[in-house]
Amino acid sequence: MVASEGQTLTEQTLALLLAFLERGQEDGITSPMSPLRSLVQTMEDGLGGLLPDKYFLSALDPGQGKTSAVCHFIKAWKDRGFTSSSSVLIALSRIEEIKTYVQLSGLSKGDFGVLTTDDGANGLGLPSHSHGEARVLFTTQQMIDSRTKGRSFTDASEFHFRGQPRNLRLWDEEFSPDEPTILYQDELSALLGPLRPKFPEFVESLEKLIEAFRTSEPGVLPSALQASFKSAPSYKDLTDAGVRRLSQANLGTLKALGSIDSTSASLVSDPSYGLILIGSRPRVPRDFAPAIILDASGRVKETYSLWEKHRGNLVRLPAAVNDYSYLEINVWETASGKDTLETEEGRAKFLRPIADEINTKSKSRWLIIHKKDNGGELVIPELRSLVTANAAERVVGLTWGRHHGTNAFRDFSNVVILGQQTYRETDYLALAHAASGLPVAAISAEDIARIREGEYKHHLLQALCRGSTRKSRYGFAGHCNVYLITSPRRGLPEILRGMFPGVELRGWQEREVVLSGRIGEAAGLLREAFGNPEVSSIPKQAVRNAMGMKTQTFSKSVLAKPTFHQFLTGFGLAMTNKAFVRTRVDQTSETLDTISEF
Repeated sequence: MVASEGQTLTEQTLALLLAFLERGQEDGITSPMSPLRSLVQTMEDGLGGLLPDKYFLSALDPGQGKTSAVCHFIKAWKDRGFTSSSSVLIALSRIEEIKTYVQLSGLSKGDFGVLTTDDGANGLGLPSHSHGEARVLFTTQQMIDSRTKGRSFTDASEFHFRGQPRNLRLWDEEFSPDEPTILYQDELSALLGPLRPKFPEFVESLEKLIEAFRTSEPGVLPSALQASFKSAPSYKDLTDAGVRRLSQANLGTLKALGSIDSTSASLVSDPSYGLILIGSRPRVPRDFAPAIILDASGRVKETYSLWEKHRGNLVRLPAAVNDYSYLEINVWETASGKDTLETEEGRAKFLRPIADEINTKSKSRWLIIHKKDNGGELVIPELRSLVTANAAERVVGLTWGRHHGTNAFRDFSNVVILGQQTYRETDYLALAHAASGLPVAAISAEDIARIREGEYKHHLLQALCRGSTRKSRYGFAGHCNVYLITSPRRGLPEILRGMFPGVELRGWQEREVVLSGRIGEAAGLLREAFGNPEVSSIPKQAVRNAMGMKTQTFSKSVLAKPTFHQFLTGFGLAMTNKAFVRTRVDQTSETLDTISEF
């Protein structure tokens, strides 16, 4: 399409988008007026070098055409003969996405380069020695991470165009200016043996750091120990020294040690692991901005809110939220964490009702999103054994962690979301620290609660929109039946209605396991105690004494019972050797006194 006289690049791009939609080749473009126009205009400004050194967040709901907008922008720019001496860098989370971008953009092999760890993908475009002449360079976020270690973006010549950093930089999927880092004492101890023969001085400093874990109080890492990080050997050091016994986990620990900002790192108390170290490292070089972030979860992730509030270099472009009137969510609130899936009994509780639903719709296809570990690998085989017709073709699994950034299941009109993606409390603290740039000690309980809620929404949005919901047209999300099995959560209906305007909610199965006898009594005490948001842990002895039970009887008749474990998971609690601890904000109503007062 040749630009009309006087037509801007933005106007030509939007015209291409409209024509593309009218040909019926894309389900995911809404009216390209407000949010899409803003995104395209920002890309044009970036291409022309007009953006300030900030990050620009475009939050378009899944299926609203962000990929199409980018591709048609590049196509319109190519139609103009790649006017200006500018260029584009696109950082993707998955190598397999590159082909889609190339095809939809109408790029020829001489127009682009591909810089990844996959030789096949790299061969799609210009050879590596010609990347500096490629108008568009596709790479992965992991490649930017590995190639810019210890360097500014200005010095990372492999990403440049004709000797200069590319003007327009696009980052597809979630982004944070810093990456959270958590180090455990056991991880550090695992480095001592393999490294001692070749790096005795580093091992000596590392032993001092480990000793700090044993003897220090929570707080900022003593400055005398910060040298332990700077002296960490690099991968090249290890290779040159012939160190052979390091696992991938060991290498990951060393990577964190070598890159963490030790001046902002803090020792934090964890209920299961004692003192741990929380810090962060730059996700990209500080001069990577200006860049545009394309994240469908941008409207629900609270990391962006903390970043915006405390760093000041994030600009939100207009968001686009679909109307979800054609979405039906069947909600079953029950304990559904990994401990529940670990047992055959726990899996059967879910799989039989799911199979019953599948068997009533004998020709439809079903996407099941589930955990991979702790029995999760058995979910799909066991479910298929209960399905009466064409189970192998109709029932497909997708594990948490792979539940975003793919269009492969857009024709599935039935989605089952089994459980939820959750983290430890210290993980949420680390995310808040990395996003805000605040010292760990300055992160409030309110900040952590917001991050926790935002991550729940982020993963739920991404999981739910893998199916036909993402086939949106003119602002209406596609029709889809979702079966949500999630641990009880305070205000869940309001959360869902806020995330998915117009959604139809229905109850499905029982709300919670009925607890009686000694288990019910223990559960009642814990509900009451953790109803106080200030309570983070309760000694087991306090509960046992309140029930008037002996240790052995308490262990056998309460602690060892699967239904009690289901209750703990659903209520957001876990057990350590001596206590019950909170793993997330409880889902009860506000209540009364703590067990410590019994």
